[in-house]
Amino acid sequence: MHSYLVCGGSDQEIDNTIEKIKSRLGGDTYEYRIDKISDVRELSTLAKLKAERPTWIIIKKVDEASVPAMNAFLKNLEEPQEYINYILLASSIHKVLPTIVSRCQIINLVTKYQLDKITQNYIEKFLLSNYSYKLS
Repeated sequence: MHSYLVCGGSDQEIDNTIEKIKSRLGGDTYEYRIDKISDVRELSTLAKLKAERPTWIIIKKVDEASVPAMNAFLKNLEEPQEYINYILLASSIHKVLPTIVSRCQIINLVTKYQLDKITQNYIEKFLLSNYSYKLS
């Protein structure tokens, strides 16, 4: 896999996950933003350069990029250059285009607070449900 999408989690959890990926796979690392199409064009120019060793391009807040920028970035994922890999970061997988998500290995990070909230929502739903639902 040449691209990963890290979703959710605290900044520290995200940084730790990035470090684990980089240490396992090695190579150079660059951070980049793709807020608009012109950013993607610059990144595409960089990605076309011949890399001689694994190179990781970290794109933070990919979920905040414009839809045209995400669509333009898609070509980088569809036609990967040798040794060029991507780590995309997003607060939520639902804010990223499905075509990008489908080309990435997903790493979901859930903070304890988020997990507690999810659990609390399930408990509340259960308590508010009718008696026959609770028995099934």
